[in-house]
Amino acid sequence: FILFLLYKIKIKDESNQNELFELTKEEQIQCMEYLSSYDLSQGTQNLTESLTEKLVSLEKEDLRHITDSEEDVLGLVVGLSSLCESMEGLQYWFSEYNSQLELMRTQLKSIEVMNNNLDQQTKNHVKLESTLSSLLETVSISAQKTKHLSSPVFDTSDGLKAAVNAAKVFFFF
Repeated sequence: FILFLLYKIKIKDESNQNELFELTKEEQIQCMEYLSSYDLSQGTQNLTESLTEKLVSLEKEDLRHITDSEEDVLGLVVGLSSLCESMEGLQYWFSEYNSQLELMRTQLKSIEVMNNNLDQQTKNHVKLESTLSSLLETVSISAQKTKHLSSPVFDTSDGLKAAVNAAKVFFFF
């Protein structure tokens, strides 16, 4: 604890020469306990050297921790940069995938429109077939008139009249 206080005093002293460092009551008590446990008969020089050595060892230990922390931070920076590269790759992949999906969506919409048109055309053909079937049922042509239409005889006047009458019945109902 004393070493911590001395270190604190040294930092405070280096940062501002004019500012006095004040100890809390607890810090003062701990400081007094440490000093009372030290044999002052050896002189204050030994105490000063002892505290200085401990302070130097604490500073070395702090530097080692800072260095270790720096390596960890560098490792973290490398990891983050790698992660950023991976994220850029994912972003590119998502962009490509999104554009392909958009193209597919457009094509599906076009196919759907064509399918709807074909569906409507099929319905129209079914209606047309139904209408034509009902019209054909109302039109009845005798076998004789069908014969005059399929193979008309134009050599005689009766054959010509029969073909014309069959055509009139067929075309004008």
